[in-house]
Amino acid sequence: MLEYKEKIKYLAENQINEMFFNTDTEHAMIVLTELVKNAKNYVYIVGKNMDPAVTDNEDYLRAVEDFLKKENAKMKILLTNYDKEKFGNSKIGELLKKNKSPAIEIKHSQNKQVKSNDIPINFTVSDGRAYRFERDIDKHIAFGNFKDTETATVLTETFEQLFASEQCISVQF
Repeated sequence: MLEYKEKIKYLAENQINEMFFNTDTEHAMIVLTELVKNAKNYVYIVGKNMDPAVTDNEDYLRAVEDFLKKENAKMKILLTNYDKEKFGNSKIGELLKKNKSPAIEIKHSQNKQVKSNDIPINFTVSDGRAYRFERDIDKHIAFGNFKDTETATVLTETFEQLFASEQCISVQF
């Protein structure tokens, strides 16, 4: 696992245009941590309910906290299977409550999944260049890239359309 972590860190820090894959929860933690850690302006997340198996990791939480301290940081989260109690009591939920600011916006889609080719998906995109696209939302199987502006732009535009939808409701803490 150390070799995978080092490779992902290298790709992220150097913004290398190379496709990578991840096959489990631990890989998801590594990739998402590097996505947030290396973001400068924005991180957009589509996820079920911010799975604590992935997001309650200390490295990820530290990366989110550090990102939110950046001057122009913006984090938007769209939850597709929102559970107020579970989300609010998770470490990521507590961190976002503690750091409540205009830089953070969270909405839920009234439990409507985001789909690609009729398959539920999750994705995270940052700064119009980096992304992780989860094609199996239960097993956290995904692919991504830290310097693919074409795909990242499509995902950013998709996220912004979904987030602006009247079907999405703001989450209040």
